[in-house]
Amino acid sequence: MTTQRVRNHELEDLSLAALRLALPDKWVIHEFRRDYGIDVQLELFDKDGMALGLRAYGQLKATDNLEDADELSLDRDHFEYWSSHSDPVLLLRFFSTNQSFKWCWLHDVAWSIKPGAGSLSVARFLRHWNRETSAADVATFLKERGQVLASRLLPPFTVSIQSRTLPPDAVMAIAQRAADPVDRKTFRVLSGDQPDAAFKVFIERASIATTHLGAAGIVVNLDGQEDDLPSLVWLLIFLTACRYDRVLVARPLAQRHFEVLKRAANGSLVALLAEAATFALGLKHAAALLKPFEASDRDSQEMWAPLTYMGLFSAATRFGEHAAWTELLAEAYQVVGNDERASIAYSSGNAFCSVGSWDEAVAMFQAAARSDPSYLERPYFLCELAGALFESGRYLEAVKHYRLALEVQEVPRTRYFLGDALFCQGEFAAARAELLGAIAGGLDSESEAHAMLIAEMSAEMCDNWSLPAVIQTVPYDGGTEALEAFGGQTGQDFMDSLKRMLATYGSDGFFNFNAAHMCRLAGRADLASYRYFHCAHRQRNDAEAWALGIASSIEAGDAELTALGIFVGYFYCGERLTSEYLRVVRPVGMEADSYRLWQQDVIDMFRSARQKEDQPATVRLNGKGNQQPTEVEL
Repeated sequence: MTTQRVRNHELEDLSLAALRLALPDKWVIHEFRRDYGIDVQLELFDKDGMALGLRAYGQLKATDNLEDADELSLDRDHFEYWSSHSDPVLLLRFFSTNQSFKWCWLHDVAWSIKPGAGSLSVARFLRHWNRETSAADVATFLKERGQVLASRLLPPFTVSIQSRTLPPDAVMAIAQRAADPVDRKTFRVLSGDQPDAAFKVFIERASIATTHLGAAGIVVNLDGQEDDLPSLVWLLIFLTACRYDRVLVARPLAQRHFEVLKRAANGSLVALLAEAATFALGLKHAAALLKPFEASDRDSQEMWAPLTYMGLFSAATRFGEHAAWTELLAEAYQVVGNDERASIAYSSGNAFCSVGSWDEAVAMFQAAARSDPSYLERPYFLCELAGALFESGRYLEAVKHYRLALEVQEVPRTRYFLGDALFCQGEFAAARAELLGAIAGGLDSESEAHAMLIAEMSAEMCDNWSLPAVIQTVPYDGGTEALEAFGGQTGQDFMDSLKRMLATYGSDGFFNFNAAHMCRLAGRADLASYRYFHCAHRQRNDAEAWALGIASSIEAGDAELTALGIFVGYFYCGERLTSEYLRVVRPVGMEADSYRLWQQDVIDMFRSARQKEDQPATVRLNGKGNQQPTEVEL
């Protein structure tokens, strides 16, 4: 495969190199090989090289734009992902034109995303990075945050209300109003600067902000909520308390004063309230208080129920309450009206997918379509239903729904999924055509490697065996008698016997595994490699099948198939693939020193599959010392 280096890849490398120069010399950058929204982790050391025990994540965003003309928007999904991390996340915007950085904390930005918005423009939040002062700001924040998390806090909890723009009597009036709705044995509300206050609330003309023991809390725009400032004060204190795991503060507010918190929730704060309430009280108690599935006056505000629901789902994922979430959805499905039933069924399907309950997921997706047929016109829904059908082994139905999704919207990745389903169904010629079409349409490097391997296995069935399709009608019982019957055959007799069995069982993973053993005994490593990879692809996490397929392809000298097998096998199995390969492939008669070198070669070869897409995996088929090693880049 020809690897083209695009500008984005160059910018990534430039930004990482520039970041090393922008940070203090003693700081350490831990780079993540797979980027799901986090590029690096920064570990802080002092000027003498002593560890501070402070860490932060970093997301690099590089551009050729000029600073003054820069535009940068980030998706809502990314903000939700970043907020789920225990350590805070830095946004580091790199400008190639002058080799400079701008930066901000993403938690300071997340609160500004508007309800219903899919993205947020963040350029206005960025400030210039200075190697000394900005680094000191990062270290100070992380240190203060660590002190907050380590400190003890007991009631009564002091809250101070402060303002630089309001007169003292107005601040005192707000403090008195804020003290009215809460238990005064648990909370003391004071006005003006109170150095020892656990929570400080800063009210200015257009915004309100909180801090907790000097660490950053939450900043929001007032947006016309001046008339009910006390409720907003307590909501922000509640959210800040949950951010810093202050259950003793959060739980009394949630248990005794939840209506106060709800009054102030609007926009993105609705989802945050739902997630924080789940942290403080548990999912079912939080849902009972929020009542996202019941009609109420608040439901007339269009965003309330969806955002509440989104927050509960996020909390269920973050706090490991999948079972409670699924049970809650099942209960709601029985009581809501038909208009809401479709969305609840759809969400139930997603909940079942997240825990691998594929049959249940299919049933709920289908229930959603029955309640609202318009779901069947949405490509994302068709793909999710097809994916659940695929994982439950219902390949024919998966093929149908992937094709329906492509009729609505042509997406190369959907075509790749279609090709995969056709392959597992045993329709190799059709699979090959769809996979080649997906590759031509443009896939990310990871999906492209998967598609290339499946296309290659499909081509082998079509070209070598003249079997464009194998629709298994007789289940394979796992026995080896039929395979052993031709195990001693050679030449054309062996090939004819294997073809007859492939025509019946060629799409079965277990059969292919056993057939691969027969091929190796017959001295046909080339045939064995494909059979092992057939099995491995069908059983995805079977590290033994992947390792044996790689070993056979190396023995056969097929460098491209080896590279594909390593890349895809490592994706599914990780380090288990390395250890399994070392178990099943043990060189005979190798001296101890040479054996250790060989082991290191194997480890290096497999770990090369973790390279980023702009750093192709290089597979070396012959060990160190060979004058003409065979290599292939993927």
